[in-house]
Amino acid sequence: MTAAVAAFLVFGGAFYTARVTAERDRAQQAAAEAEQVVQLLTTLFETANPEVVPGGDTLRVGALLERGEAEVLRTLSNRPAIQARMMQVFGSLYRARGRHGRARDLLNEALARQQALGGPLSHEAVRTAHELARLDALTAPDSVSVASLRSSLDRHRLLYGPRAPETARAMLDLASELQAASQERGVLIRGAVSVYEASLPVGHPDLVRSRYILARHLHVLDRRNEAFELMREVLPAATRLRRYTSSHARRTAPHGRVVSPTRGLRGS
Repeated sequence: MTAAVAAFLVFGGAFYTARVTAERDRAQQAAAEAEQVVQLLTTLFETANPEVVPGGDTLRVGALLERGEAEVLRTLSNRPAIQARMMQVFGSLYRARGRHGRARDLLNEALARQQALGGPLSHEAVRTAHELARLDALTAPDSVSVASLRSSLDRHRLLYGPRAPETARAMLDLASELQAASQERGVLIRGAVSVYEASLPVGHPDLVRSRYILARHLHVLDRRNEAFELMREVLPAATRLRRYTSSHARRTAPHGRVVSPTRGLRGS
């Protein structure tokens, strides 16, 4: 064996060992962070357990969120990445519960921290920016919400690629804010269906929902035969999904409000 070959083998072995060690360290760090979040959430939900906290069974969801937000964010003050992620989680929960002002405050703060930590195209920053775009869809004029969702879709394409399920979800969210009969809306919906069909198993909720949305879109365009054929294919799975979601929502939603899993597109 020549000295050059021996040196190459030594260098290659050292490089491989360093890479394995770095990957192991990242995995251990991620596991430790996940465990810390689990412990924090366990502590949070224990406050709603009357066996742990007297009167916990009377604690309303909103009060639980407020208490959990303060405790979790305080505890994570020395872990900025996890703290920002939890800000995004609480911001999304507040958005879903209609507390748009608090949601925007948390999401903006989370986004600023995530961009400072990982840049504007980090996974966390792109996720949080999309949550802000979805919030715009609820609170801002159409021109603002469309621009926000279009910008978010561009970021998804850059980060995940045009054929990723994450990108398909962003496509459907943008489509939901476009005019019912617009050509772009149809292109986005068909594109999302195509991505899901290539990447998800038959019966997956995201695929079922996207095909249901496409059928409703065809109906709006008065292409009724196509709409009928697609609806006949997708309706059994959509009905099962609706029943499951409605049943689950009635057990968990405040005030008994239930949102259909097939809501979400204008004109549908």
